[in-house]
Amino acid sequence: MRLLFVGMILSLLPIVSQAQVLVAIQNLQDSRIYAKVNNNLAIVVSGFSGPLIVTTDNGTISKQDGYYNWRPEHAGRSMLTIAGGRGKRLDTFAIKPFFVKEFPLPILRLGGASNDTLSVHIAKLQVGPYAASYESGNYGDIVYKITGFTIIIIRKDEIVLHRKLSNDNTGVRFSDDSETQKAIENLEAGDKLLFCDIVCRGPGGVHRLAPVEFTITDQ
Repeated sequence: MRLLFVGMILSLLPIVSQAQVLVAIQNLQDSRIYAKVNNNLAIVVSGFSGPLIVTTDNGTISKQDGYYNWRPEHAGRSMLTIAGGRGKRLDTFAIKPFFVKEFPLPILRLGGASNDTLSVHIAKLQVGPYAASYESGNYGDIVYKITGFTIIIIRKDEIVLHRKLSNDNTGVRFSDDSETQKAIENLEAGDKLLFCDIVCRGPGGVHRLAPVEFTITDQ
């Protein structure tokens, strides 16, 4: 409780350095800090080689393999307190404010494409759509699972398929529905392939994603 009290007083200052040292903190995965995911931080204190004590007012932080794993519980203003022992004395080197952001929602992809053209040959080979974001590539422990969507295929201005699929256990695959699987296998160049009502599970729980449309080509 004493350390928390000191931190609350010193957090009013932009940078706190009781021991006149420099503290550098860097997220090894991104330039931002995200909620509900593991952010791997490199923390260096100049002139101090002993073990650091790093605490936060948002989520948990622990040392792993040379870096500090910070997993904030919520978005918003958050604080990290960096301290270390010098003999029997505990020095607070810095109290650093951060603004934690919600992790960006992914988009539905099929065969590596999103919202654009898709080769008929590639489309026919797909077992189902998946969800990914640009940021998720930097966070190897993040897994998205598409658990539901409505699929529509339009051919020459006529709807040839309109199906609503769901699978909470393994995520939706075209093979979950024989009519959908057959329609995918019979796709033609010029078809419009639409996904809407997309439900996805990932960091933060259940999300609804933006609809996606593909134009099927012969290339």
